[in-house]
Amino acid sequence: MKSNWPDFLFAIGVRFFCGGFLGALTGLLLSYRFVLRRFSHNDLRSVAWWLGAWALGGALLAIFRIPYWQTPWYKGIRDSDDDRDDS
Repeated sequence: MKSNWPDFLFAIGVRFFCGGFLGALTGLLLSYRFVLRRFSHNDLRSVAWWLGAWALGGALLAIFRIPYWQTPWYKGIRDSDDDRDDS
């Protein structure tokens, strides 16, 4: 029987990366005035923390929104071997 864990871990990795990117992009678009003001005062650290927090939030949101049917412990509805027609 094939293990579903590698597919699940791959899905977590892809969702973490893409969710982080989209979270940082959302933070940038929603607070571009804050980012520009901090850049004008040469305060890169607060911009990094701000966008990093948005990225982490987006990544966690993407991971925790994985549908239940894509988890490895989901059994689903399967036909029993007796009801299956192998023709």
